[in-house]
Amino acid sequence: MFPKHDSLITLIVVSLGYFIDMFDFYIFNVVRVKSLSELGLSGDALTHSGLLISSIGLAGLLIGAWASGLMGDRMGRKASLFISILLYSLGTFATAFVHDVEMYALARFVSSLGLAGELGQGITLIAEKFSPRKRGPGIALFIIMGFVGVLAAALAAELLAWRAVYMIGGGAGLILLFTRMLLSESQMYKDMALTPVKRGGLWLILKHPQQRLYWCAATLMIVPAVFIPQIVFTLSPEIAKAMQIDGIVKANIALACGISGVIIGDMLAALISEVWQSRKKVALLFLLIGSAMLGAYLAVPFHSTQGYYIMCGFLGLTFGVWVIAAMWIAEHFPTTVRATATSTTLNFARGLAIPMNAAYAALAFMGAHYAVAMIGCVVFMVALVGWFALRETYGRALDKNHN
Repeated sequence: MFPKHDSLITLIVVSLGYFIDMFDFYIFNVVRVKSLSELGLSGDALTHSGLLISSIGLAGLLIGAWASGLMGDRMGRKASLFISILLYSLGTFATAFVHDVEMYALARFVSSLGLAGELGQGITLIAEKFSPRKRGPGIALFIIMGFVGVLAAALAAELLAWRAVYMIGGGAGLILLFTRMLLSESQMYKDMALTPVKRGGLWLILKHPQQRLYWCAATLMIVPAVFIPQIVFTLSPEIAKAMQIDGIVKANIALACGISGVIIGDMLAALISEVWQSRKKVALLFLLIGSAMLGAYLAVPFHSTQGYYIMCGFLGLTFGVWVIAAMWIAEHFPTTVRATATSTTLNFARGLAIPMNAAYAALAFMGAHYAVAMIGCVVFMVALVGWFALRETYGRALDKNHN
């Protein structure tokens, strides 16, 4: 519709969608205690029910990642984005009306089916429409807008009733649905769709030895960026109590402080990647920063809520890995499976919070502090293993990468 400005329109439309996607994805993290308390839960029952709802939502994310990737490669990136925003908006809006844990979990499952598609399809469209030099900054702005959405969710949770926050998230997504009419399909996808090649589906990736290696490695490398918000920030009230922090630590404030660090870390990672002209070096840098910050979080004695929140901000720097991974994954895979690869690696990494939740529940008898330490050590070790298996892709042209 607007060919001269097509790339800019794409960036604006998908970034607004990812803003709402992340708002909706993190609502439960910031209203978990408030909403479950209103439903009559407290103490260990509240913690265990929260972990259950989170895990069921993440299961929906895994299924949605596979489905949205398949649709993106077979039906088009634009069509998949339409379906994803409609599904997660309706699911999030419906969550405002739940009255028991079972319906809460079901509503989050439905929301997550749609939430999975926004991230992968948005990155794929930007990667295919931007030049190699502009691709990284474009994806970085997209990712940062998503984390601004997390800050908005944390603020809304502080000011509004939890049901109202879900209504806002779902309603905003339905309004943004109309902006999707401004999107055009990527020319790269159109060219590929005209050729008689197999496309879409996780099996096409997993049956190819090199692509299977990249898929597994990329998924493992970004696990720290899942562990920090889903375990550390979300369970901050329990962890802070175990660490004998003076005062009450709120999950939404811990998340807001952490995401503020995330935005700074993402900006720095994107900038350093352009200056160094490297994805691999920058990913390693932020993995090392993340492991150092986790060590400081666990080892430095601080007892005030302010000190805890400041430490959460430093932990947010771990997410430099996430923004680099978003660029890196799109550059590793061919056009025939790019939507599948981006959707599944990033969302399957999110889904690994399910075994993390289970591990936390199993180790909770040791104390929340020690459970987090043990899980964190494993998370950063497997991330380094994944990093070793990936290759440098900075500046790689994607238009000839169809096979």
